[in-house]
Amino acid sequence: MGGFDDIRKLKELLDTNLITQVEFDKQKKLILDSLIIEKNDVEEYNSKSYNQIDEEKRHNKISIIVVGSLFVIFLFSILISVRHDQIISAKKEFATEITNETDYKVRYRPTKKTFEYVAKEGTDWQSILESNTEQYEEYDSVKTSFIRIWRNNVLPSIKIRSHNKLVKNSKIEIVDSRDGKTKLLEIVNGDVIYDKFSDIEE
Repeated sequence: MGGFDDIRKLKELLDTNLITQVEFDKQKKLILDSLIIEKNDVEEYNSKSYNQIDEEKRHNKISIIVVGSLFVIFLFSILISVRHDQIISAKKEFATEITNETDYKVRYRPTKKTFEYVAKEGTDWQSILESNTEQYEEYDSVKTSFIRIWRNNVLPSIKIRSHNKLVKNSKIEIVDSRDGKTKLLEIVNGDVIYDKFSDIEE
């Protein structure tokens, strides 16, 4: 309202002949022009302020979405990690169960996704397996009774076990107990992938 008060004062000066009409018009124009400029500045400032507020709102919304997404991904990765650990733990427990029930010491190797069967030290099966493996390597032959057991009992039981939910898509390997690493048999989901004694006839 300051500009209009100034114009009113100018009018009083004009009415009392203290200023001329020309001076009045000139000063009045200057005051009105300054009011227009001031109004435009205010509108421009308000417009910039509103735009800035909108930009900040958009930025905050994007930040919230990004942070929320990262949090969800973090939680999801933790759940996957926990689930993965639970599955591995369950497989190891299953390997322990087989160890307790058979003449094999069974261990699960997560990195290879493999159940390794090694004949327990001091068991009859270890002696039979080792002696026949040695015979096979030296003379290209083994005892017929061993092959019969291998084909009638060992292979079917391993095939059945390979269909177990916890063993699915994992390898089952019988490993030579003499060195703990030479593979004698490999079965995946019921299919024989490798059999050291496959070429032996009964």
